[in-house]
Amino acid sequence: MQFFNYIVIEGRYTLSRYEWPSLFEKPMEEKTSYLNVDGLVEHLHENGISISGDEQIRDLINFGYYHGYKGYRSFKPTKTVVPFADFREISATIRYDSELKAILYPKLMFIETALESIIPQKIAEVTKSGTLVSMMNSAIENYQRCDQTLPRSKKTEKQNNFFRLQKDLENSISRAYSKDNPIITHFINNSGRDLPIWALFEILSLGEVETILKDSVFDVREAVSEVFGIEKKDDTNRDFLVVMMKQLRFLRNAVAHNDIVYDIRFKRNDAPKSVYELLRRFGGLPSFQCESIFEYFVLLSWFMKQLGCSKEEITDFLRSYEKATDDYKQKIPSAIQDVTVLKDYNELVSKVILNL
Repeated sequence: MQFFNYIVIEGRYTLSRYEWPSLFEKPMEEKTSYLNVDGLVEHLHENGISISGDEQIRDLINFGYYHGYKGYRSFKPTKTVVPFADFREISATIRYDSELKAILYPKLMFIETALESIIPQKIAEVTKSGTLVSMMNSAIENYQRCDQTLPRSKKTEKQNNFFRLQKDLENSISRAYSKDNPIITHFINNSGRDLPIWALFEILSLGEVETILKDSVFDVREAVSEVFGIEKKDDTNRDFLVVMMKQLRFLRNAVAHNDIVYDIRFKRNDAPKSVYELLRRFGGLPSFQCESIFEYFVLLSWFMKQLGCSKEEITDFLRSYEKATDDYKQKIPSAIQDVTVLKDYNELVSKVILNL
């Protein structure tokens, strides 16, 4: 196992290598090779990337070779190698990606917080109670609390989902308790106090909240769907919001972990066409497939509108994407634009704003 650190020797950047003591490492006939910064610069030159000057060398060090050049050299949706010829183009792309994440992050946190507030509120309204026990006993589907016209295999699946959710929630509560979370310890340590669901939702991830909604009885899913203005004629089974939350979660996790987002490599699966049709109508767009970062801006705009954000705020959000993309285009040649920038994005942004 090896660790690397940048040091400066006679004005030149290089890498020093630190190793664990040999008792932690099996003897190896040959150590893994590595390149110092000069070697990385030479390697980039050999791959047709021009790089020179203190600023570009500093960018190479700060961005990291693997997160920077290796991470961004391929545009994942089309599996196209981006025709970078100068490290300044790579730097511009990394900064564009970072700017998109900075625009997206506060809206993602706003939407996540709203979901973590609205869903437990509707569970409490349906169950006429606000405790974890009442939620599990009344609001979560199992073999008995599901559509009894379903085949036995489906009802058994519902019961297994119930057990899985119960175990996952117990683990989340246990972790929070072991970390001395004051909200959880207050209710666990005081006898006669059931854990309220609002306290539970304070410690859950967006994925866990999504699972609770997915496993909820129809009345809960319907109540939450109505808050978001999803008409029943479009969503008979009341599962659209769960699907939208899943797409939202892919993006949220990528932003939170500083993964690359501008080429939506975080996407894991498609939503049903009927969900995309709802979002297409919302934006007044010719099509919608969640195949570009712009379409994820549309998804967030839909959430914002359903949560009562003003047209002005949503417009500013979409214009921020447009401005960041305009600025990025000014810094890269047309050959790179053809790969990394959505065609007609200005027109598409205007369509969504007009349709708000």
